[in-house]
Amino acid sequence: MDHRRPHWPRHALLLILYLALLFDIGSATGVFRVQRKFSGRVHRIADLRAHDARRHGRILAGSSSGVVDVPIGGIGLPTDSGLYYAQIGIGTPSTTYYVQVDTGSDILWVNCITCTHCPKKSDIGVCLRDAPCQYNVLYGDGSSTEGFFVTDNVQYDQVIANQHTITANASISFGCSSQQAGDLESPAEAVDGILGFGQSSSSMLSQLASAGKARRY
Repeated sequence: MDHRRPHWPRHALLLILYLALLFDIGSATGVFRVQRKFSGRVHRIADLRAHDARRHGRILAGSSSGVVDVPIGGIGLPTDSGLYYAQIGIGTPSTTYYVQVDTGSDILWVNCITCTHCPKKSDIGVCLRDAPCQYNVLYGDGSSTEGFFVTDNVQYDQVIANQHTITANASISFGCSSQQAGDLESPAEAVDGILGFGQSSSSMLSQLASAGKARRY
């Protein structure tokens, strides 16, 4: 007597599996197992940043010109200050500033007190107490800055064809800070200023859009 298991053709096995699935679907509720794209804790921030970098590349690939590209740096640790910063140039010749990126505020400002190459050493003039263009910003964490609005050339990257960037510049009105308080004085927040990504007309991005140097979304 032959005890060997019968050999089923592949198409017959597929048919049996298909019928079994039909029976199961007809007699029970379908369930989709949902998982997080990024699991675990150790590499979660790094994975998110890599994912966002790929997304950023796809967005730039679909753009031909008029896109402002401000590379973001920082550690982004939730247990630390969570600081993200961008590098910009101000003045002629350009002086480099590292400014914290903040999506909850509008204006761009830089420190005019203890910086080595203060904006007042370019052609924007000196921040005087009796200047009529004073500003004062209070942030959600209780920190604050105050000073005076000035205008100078700001250098930034502009995306051209094939995701290549060139250095562009525009005349931007921004804050020349004469005083900071709160966490802005702490070593963890030691940057040259803050770049607000808000939607008001005073933000750098809105000024670039009004000048026809960037697209408004």
